[in-house]
Amino acid sequence: MSLQELIIEEMNTDCDYRSGTSCSRIIDRYEGSNAETKAALDDVFISLSGWSLQTLIENYKANNTSLSD
Repeated sequence: MSLQELIIEEMNTDCDYRSGTSCSRIIDRYEGSNAETKAALDDVFISLSGWSLQTLIENYKANNTSLSD
């Protein structure tokens, strides 16, 4: 199993992920981070999904009116 597959499996079985609780936490943590931390997170997300975390958050906000989705 690849690291990406393991991450997907863990996300799919996490009750916070399913309830949407972690969504606002991820956004709050990212937006409260310094530039170096944001760059590191963006790099990891680009490796996992092809998109930076910043882009994913922007797309999420553009398509959702509630951060608890």
